Amino acid sequence: MITKPLRLSLQNQDFSKINKKKLVKEYNKNLPYIVKIGLFKNGTTNVDADTKEMETQGYSINFSEKGKDFYPIKKVKGFENNDKTIVLLVDLTPNKAYEFVISNRSFKSKDGFPLKSDAFPIKFKTKVPHPAPRI
Repeated sequence: MITKPLRLSLQNQDFSKINKKKLVKEYNKNLPYIVKIGLFKNGTTNVDADTKEMETQGYSINFSEKGKDFYPIKKVKGFENNDKTIVLLVDLTPNKAYEFVISNRSFKSKDGFPLKSDAFPIKFKTKVPHPAPRI
């Protein structure tokens, strides 16, 4: 078999005519970003351990530096709210700290834009359960 070269013709683009600041501004305007975590604020220390679902934006979810013992996510339920919210199924224990990171590694918006932040750490702690009332 004889291999023949494949020649591609390229059109030169005069990049000096492109307004780079405007281009970067338009690109950045389209990057998705984390707005909030449903049910509680990031860093909350009294989350109810009976919580079974969390809502947030993003879909590249990783362990934090503390590892899998601090990772509460059991399953990704999927997107809601016109693909602006992702629902995570979690398993929480009372009086325990949790951490995970939403990153832009494989996250892409519907239009193909990566998450604006390289990494968005989410940290929270479940509250101490109240003792059952004595009867």
